[in-house]
Amino acid sequence: MSASVPKFKLSGNDISKSFTFGVNVFSGVNIELHNGELIGIVGENGAGKSTLVRLLCGVLTPSKGEIQFEFSGKSIDREYLHQYIGMVSPYLNLYEEFTAWEHLSLSASLRGIEFEEEFCARSLEQFSLEKRKHDHIRTFSSGMKQRLKYVLAIQHKPAVLILDEPSANIDSVGVEAVLRLIERQIARGGGVIIATNEERESSMCSRVVSLKKSW
Repeated sequence: MSASVPKFKLSGNDISKSFTFGVNVFSGVNIELHNGELIGIVGENGAGKSTLVRLLCGVLTPSKGEIQFEFSGKSIDREYLHQYIGMVSPYLNLYEEFTAWEHLSLSASLRGIEFEEEFCARSLEQFSLEKRKHDHIRTFSSGMKQRLKYVLAIQHKPAVLILDEPSANIDSVGVEAVLRLIERQIARGGGVIIATNEERESSMCSRVVSLKKSW
């Protein structure tokens, strides 16, 4: 992840999200991320942190407002956001019938990118998984699976990392690996958004977006 990131801007303007069963999750939220920034999304459980994360990744669409991503002066359509954003969350699933190495190869194929073996091997080492790369993921502990999600999230060297509960399900060694990853991402001019209730994590952020329950 050493190559510098071209100029970008990820923004959510006056966004609201409601679901069909009548629950208004939040409304009027504004967020903007530029190169080299670390922003936090905070709020009590049920305030909509994970929902906002999914909106910013393009997985969900806002009920009102607009989410835009500009990269190298060009506006990127929602369907292509996955090429520029890497996401990690406890609720993301892995293909557990594969080995870690097979999963990385598959992920590269699905993304239409080269399978960079050296980069992937180095990333696995950074998350203490290099000795288990040929083991089936179903044999991994929950913490190992979570660390593998980080390796998958950076495989395409994204401009933006969006981390939902960054320290969930990982031990202190894993947390340190995540913190080093965030430092590297910022150093290369990328951006990071973390959704968290951990004071240690939110205190790292240059600014935070605070969500409150609307129901």
